[in-house]
Amino acid sequence: MLTSMTLLAPAKRSTKFPTRTPWTMPFSTTWQGFVHQALDHFLDAHRRQGRCVGGGALLGIIKICGSVPDRVLGKQLHALCVRCGHDHGDIRVGTSLVDMYMNWHSVLDGRKVFEGMLKRNVVTWTSLLTGYIQAGVLLDVMSLFFRMRAEGVWPNPFTFSSVLSMVASQGMVDLGQHVHAQSIKFGCCSTVFVCNSLMNMYAKCGLVEEARVVFCRMETRDMVSWNTLMAGLVLNGRDLEALQLFHDSRSSITMLTESTYSTVINLCANLKHLGLARQLHSSVLKHGFHSYGNVMTALMDAYNKAGQLDKALDVFLLMSGSQNVVSWTAMIDGCIQNGDIPLAAALFSRMREDGVAPNDLTYSTILTVSEASFPPQIHAQVIKTNYECTPTVGTALMVSYSKLCSTEEALSIFKMIDQKDVVSWSAMLTCYAQAGDCNGATNAFIKMTMHGLKPNEFTISSAIDACASPAAGVDLGRQFHAISIKHRCHDALCVSSALVSMYARKGSIENAQCVFERQTDRDLLSWNSMLSGYAQHGYSQKALDVFRQMEVEGIDMDGLTFLSVIMGCAHAGLVEEGQQYFDLMVRDYGITPTMDHYACMVDLYSRAGKLDETMSLIEGMPFPAGPTIWRALLGACRVHKNVELGKLAAEKLLSLEPLDSATYVLLSNIYSAAGKWKEKDEVRKLMDTKKVRKEAGCSWIQIKNKVHFFIASDKSHPLSEQIYAKLRAMTAKLKQEGYCPDTSFVPHDVAEDQKEAMLAMHSSTTSNQGSALVAISGEWILKKNGCAFNAQPVSPLNNITDLENTICHKESNVLLVEIHAAMKDEGDYFTVLQNKKRKLKVSSVTWAEYLCDFLEMTKNEERSTNIATVIRGYYGLIDTDIKLKILRELVEEAIQTSAIKEILSDRVDQKQVLNATKRENTRKDKQEKNLNTEIAMKSQENQTDDVQVGHGGVDELVRRKEENDKSNISRSRTEGKRHLHLETEIEKLSIRSSPLGKDRQYNRYWFFKREGRLFVETADSREWGYYNTKEEL
Repeated sequence: MLTSMTLLAPAKRSTKFPTRTPWTMPFSTTWQGFVHQALDHFLDAHRRQGRCVGGGALLGIIKICGSVPDRVLGKQLHALCVRCGHDHGDIRVGTSLVDMYMNWHSVLDGRKVFEGMLKRNVVTWTSLLTGYIQAGVLLDVMSLFFRMRAEGVWPNPFTFSSVLSMVASQGMVDLGQHVHAQSIKFGCCSTVFVCNSLMNMYAKCGLVEEARVVFCRMETRDMVSWNTLMAGLVLNGRDLEALQLFHDSRSSITMLTESTYSTVINLCANLKHLGLARQLHSSVLKHGFHSYGNVMTALMDAYNKAGQLDKALDVFLLMSGSQNVVSWTAMIDGCIQNGDIPLAAALFSRMREDGVAPNDLTYSTILTVSEASFPPQIHAQVIKTNYECTPTVGTALMVSYSKLCSTEEALSIFKMIDQKDVVSWSAMLTCYAQAGDCNGATNAFIKMTMHGLKPNEFTISSAIDACASPAAGVDLGRQFHAISIKHRCHDALCVSSALVSMYARKGSIENAQCVFERQTDRDLLSWNSMLSGYAQHGYSQKALDVFRQMEVEGIDMDGLTFLSVIMGCAHAGLVEEGQQYFDLMVRDYGITPTMDHYACMVDLYSRAGKLDETMSLIEGMPFPAGPTIWRALLGACRVHKNVELGKLAAEKLLSLEPLDSATYVLLSNIYSAAGKWKEKDEVRKLMDTKKVRKEAGCSWIQIKNKVHFFIASDKSHPLSEQIYAKLRAMTAKLKQEGYCPDTSFVPHDVAEDQKEAMLAMHSSTTSNQGSALVAISGEWILKKNGCAFNAQPVSPLNNITDLENTICHKESNVLLVEIHAAMKDEGDYFTVLQNKKRKLKVSSVTWAEYLCDFLEMTKNEERSTNIATVIRGYYGLIDTDIKLKILRELVEEAIQTSAIKEILSDRVDQKQVLNATKRENTRKDKQEKNLNTEIAMKSQENQTDDVQVGHGGVDELVRRKEENDKSNISRSRTEGKRHLHLETEIEKLSIRSSPLGKDRQYNRYWFFKREGRLFVETADSREWGYYNTKEEL
């Protein structure tokens, strides 16, 4: 578009005329800088004389008015054009009107003028397209471009440049390639600024190589060409290539421009190349570019990212008088990056005192400060300046409140954002994840997809973080894992690190290890998550192996790394190794131990029974011991029954947290174990005096996608009666196995049977029985997660689970045999599952997971590819035919295990006994039948002889006998032929197809409707049966 500066040239020439007319006076007045006065003078002269104005004069006036944001004058000029008849017939005047309205972002008015024009040329179309792009109305740009082509108007280079800028801003690479092809067709691709637009489009769409191809094919390049390609390389993270391109450009460019300085200095900031930044700083001062705000702002950013906050502040002060909101924001951001929060707050206050109003980027930057008092204060200023509904500011506010665990505040801000983008939804998911609200995160993710937004890697990583909460199930995490694979972002570092952390927290160490091993690029979060997962779940040796691997690869470790290592040593009882790693952290890595590190060391010594060393460590701490220290010591005193030291730890802990019920309970248990019932009663009375109430223990278990909660002595569960009945039955079985419940922690003045009943009401016990009951009733247990807070040992609970698992595994193994036999005969796994649905209430994925778990338990060999496929969660994403193949192979592999072979052997023995009994019964039946037949035939012969002799018909008797013999011979021959024919068909069918079905003894059979015969093939023989109808069959 044309600017007001280019319109002053004709005004300057008009002053050379010897006389002035009312139509030429505005140009001379405009040249003198009084635009409004000139336009008012022009309109007043027109009103006085009342004559129509020529199109040439109106053209200049409209162009001048377009540079002034005065809509009233513009409307008056538009009315004058309509009155003089220039709005429809004169293309130049119509184009100027469209250009004027588009300069004001009045898209509707400009489009109305455009549609009213009788003729339109390429300049008109280009003005309209450019106006739409500048106003941000991008959806109609491509449709207008195609309409222009349909009306026979050829686009020029300016048209292509405008359209390509829109395509670049939207990332529409397919449309961009189409426009590229059109530019080649119309011969505009050789124009320098069109090529620059093409490079910008390809770079912003992520196709850097395509941009480089365009650059290499350019016959003529200007400084913008070099800057565009360099900026594209920097945008796509290819900083070293951009730096090499800058060095190559020095031979073609004699003088750097403002844009070149900005691009190269930003490159130095990304690479933290302080030496080159200083050289460019000297060149900026030498060539007089220190007055350019974007160049100085880039220098500040380079110094800030290199940790040179003082140098950045010097550059900022050098800009005194020319500082704008961008430079202020860059300086505040640098202070926050370098940890100088007070200076950032002071600059933010000084900025407003100097009359510079903060924008959305300024508020978003200052809200990254982690101070608890910042979000409410900044929020109040955001409301005053009407930035609360802006997506960037609203998202920053949500993140700030989520760090303070204020989910309700974050949700209220989220609802106020006008146009929610993927970043806003990701921030809301992060808020839910930090609050541990898995259901809220899942619902937010579903709503986001319903709004048509495609999740990115940060959105999915936030959802996976939410699935790591204790109340969430691992199945939900696997579903989001599948979603990440579907969107092809599972290899992104943030997603893979979140997956490792989620699987490790949920106890799926194998899945975490699989994801960890597939990572091509690991950050410290991935290493720490894998290390912590191994340590928390008892894989201490693997945790130490991961630590040694980190040392070999030169990973910079932090305090969390050593915290996990010491925790792993504590779980494995490696006291000396734990002490060595603690000393290594302080001596070689210079990490100052925190309260958590000392708490792990206390736990390390306490688990080993070294309570004296524990007290020495606590007394040598550089700061007073906190609650975590004394609580760890108190728990160790309960285990090792050290009453005196436990009393000391309890006193210290109660002085810090007087209302903590866990301290009273632990101290009471210590007294109970030592038989000091009087002291225990005093502790209970102290609790009543201070009105401290013990929270009931709670355990939970996930069955399928539902979480069942169990609270001590609670019978609100709908299956509570069946659960407690099952508990009594299993307790009786455990006693038969030699189990004796530990009742030392139950009050001494209670009968023994009541003590055992009180232990049975523990939440973790009921949760185990709940899992067993639901498993036997037909549900499928996918995960179990419990929390136990009393002193009852876990071993009986494990015995209960083992006993139930034995029963469940026996039933499942028998079911596996039936499934295998049905698959062998019927050939369709899913049909078999449908037939077995009353007995097997699981999905295909769950059955595959059960087979993998079964094979893992029964075989010590290296797992097959099929097992790895199921465990990694890929099974649910593959095609049905591949699923069937994998399931068949898993079943065949499971059939070869000793547990299944034992069942098969038992079944074969049972079948052999059954067949022998059946053969014996059949033989006896035949003997009895033959005997009865002989008796009947003898009786009939005697009667026949009597009759024939009595009537003297001996000849007749002989004739009938001969006829009967002939008939029997003919019938036997026919039956033999038919029998042979059917046997041949059976042999063919047994080769070509499967039988019709099977009976309970796994005998195969075929039925021939035309012949009315049934052929049965058993393990011992083949037999024929005769049936008259299908119903009889």
